[in-house]
This record gives sequence, structure tokens and C-alpha cells, in this order.
Amino acid sequence: MRKTLSILLTLVLLMACLPASAEEYADLLAKAEEYLIAGDLSAAAAVVDAVLEQNPVSPEAWEMKCRIDIQSQDISAIEKDIRLAAAYGTEMTDIYLSAAALFQNGLPKKAGDLLAKLDVNALNEAQQKQYLEVRQGIARPKLEQAREAYETKDYEKAFEIYSDLAESGNAEAQQFFADIAAGEDTEAQNCFGILCQDENEAEAVKWFRTAAERGNLSAQFNLGNLYEHGRSVQNDGEAIKWYQMAAEQGYAPAQLRLGMIYEQGTGVRPNMEEAIKWYQMAADQEEAGAQYCLGLLYANGRGVPQSDEEAAKWFQMAADQGDADAQYCLGFLYASGRGVPQSDEEAVKWYQMAADQGHAPAQEALQQLTNGK
Repeated sequence: MRKTLSILLTLVLLMACLPASAEEYADLLAKAEEYLIAGDLSAAAAVVDAVLEQNPVSPEAWEMKCRIDIQSQDISAIEKDIRLAAAYGTEMTDIYLSAAALFQNGLPKKAGDLLAKLDVNALNEAQQKQYLEVRQGIARPKLEQAREAYETKDYEKAFEIYSDLAESGNAEAQQFFADIAAGEDTEAQNCFGILCQDENEAEAVKWFRTAAERGNLSAQFNLGNLYEHGRSVQNDGEAIKWYQMAAEQGYAPAQLRLGMIYEQGTGVRPNMEEAIKWYQMAADQEEAGAQYCLGLLYANGRGVPQSDEEAAKWFQMAADQGDADAQYCLGFLYASGRGVPQSDEEAVKWYQMAADQGHAPAQEALQQLTNGK
């Protein structure tokens, strides 16, 4: 600390009668370079600021000021001083290429941001080589993270990192997506479709279709779901086609959805026989939604003989798996004594379970039942 104060005091005295020759400015900047190399950023900054006070158009001083900012990791100062340096004619390619220092100081994203502003075509051959080296250096640890994420099946992380790199022109990341699209890893293909469906439905369709055509049941279901509910790719015929493909191979969520389509007549003629068939197949695989739907059909005598006992049986199965709609319906049956012995205690129990999941009708029914006591 005493040494730094001594340096600063010397600078104050020196700058009071600072010479104006280019040689003497160069000597001072050389001194600042020594401080910078030694890691004494405050002393280096003091010298540079003093030079700029006397010679504010010195490109060399502005370049060194930017290098000090970079080493100090002062991001706001870096961006401000780079703009000022440009205004005073400093060679911008040299400044931007010092993004390598940002990378070395543990700030790869900021290094990448600076490089993104660089017109590569304006660089000479040596600078372009340095640019590519920095780009590769920035990408290397990210690529390692992405590879590790993919190998451990953390597809979400792998997709995010590889996408960022691919957009910035990284050849390895671009090749990764090409290899996945052409390969047999349908689990990754399906996951990539899920990850991009909110932002880019057309891209999601490509990933889902790639996996679906290779036999991935979840992808077949997801593709059908996207065609049924998508904002820009709706196609009931395609939706049914892919649901049917997955359902026929025993995929319970697709069987449930196919049952609902036939019951509601979405894109097909309503057909309760088909609806019940698919509901039953899914329910037999412990698909709670299908068990709930069967319970509703029996409660209302829709497509099957009306039976509160059968309704209670199916609601119970779904409720035990945590289905809030089934819990509410089971609570109603206990409250009214339909298909089960009347029991306010059981009704409260099932209403409460559904209410705890945010089920509004259950919350209202629970309040009425408890307030009525």
C-alpha cells in the first residue's frame, strides 16, 4: 500500500509538468505496461489516466485503458472505454481481440459478446488466426460441458449449450445436431422436440417426427399432441394418426387421448364403443386419467349402464394415484352416499386432497361441507 501511494504521489508531481513529446508519452505508457504486467492495476490506471488528461486522443493510451478494464473485469468500464477508444481512432480490432484476456480471466460470455461485434472480414490473416483461437478457446470448456451433459443424459443442458454454440457458428456443435438427427438416439431427439416446442413448433415437429418414425412411443404421442394443440401446426388427421400408432403399441397416454378424441368427436365421428375400448386399455395399465374417464362414464350412464358402484371403483383407483378430479368425484359420492356408504368424514378427506392441489370445485365443496356442520 505504501509503495502504491509513493507511485501515485510521484505521478502527481510528474504530471504537473508532463512533457508533450510522443517519446515521453511512450515512456510513461511503457511504465504503465510494467505495472499492468506486475498486476498493480491501480498504478497502471493512474499513469494512463494522467496521460489521457494531457493527451486525450492517444490511441495507445486508450487501448491500454481498455486492457486494464479487461484485467480488472470491470464490464461496464470495458464497454464504455471501448466506445471512447473508437471515437479517438484506436484500432478496434486490437481491442476486440483482447477479449482473449476476458476469456482467460474467467469471463467467456463477455469475451464472446465482444467478439460477436467484430467484423472478421476487416482482420488481417494474423488477426483472423487469433480470432479463431480465441473463439475456440471460449467454446472449448462449453463443449466439454455439453458432451458431459449429453453422456449423462442431461439432454436439457446439452441442448442449451450446443444450441448457443451452433448459433455462434461453432462447427462441432452444428455437427452434433446433424449427428443426432441422423442417429438412433430417439430419447434425445424426443427431448429436443420438447425443449424447442414452445419457441419453434416447426423445429419441434422435425425432432418428434425423427424419433417417432424410429419407433419412439413418447415421440409419437408428443407429435400427435403438437398436431392437436399446436398454435401453427394443427392437423387433426395427423394427430389421430400418431396417437393411434402409439396406442396400438400399448402406450397408455396415447390410448387415453385416443379415447377422449372418440368420446368428444374431435376430428372423427363420436364413437363411444371406441372411446371405452381405449379408456379400458389405458386404465388397465394404471393410467389415472383413463380410470377417471371410465368413472365419469359409469356415473352418467354414458356408453355403459349407469352404475354408481362402478363409478366409485374407477374413481377410487384414480384418486389413489393422486388425480384431483377423481378425488373430488369420490368425495362427492361419499357426501351423497352414492355407490359407497355415506360418510362426511371420507368426503372431507377426499375433498381436502383435491383442494390441496388447487381444485376449485373441491375447495368450494369442502367449505360448504365443513361450514354446514
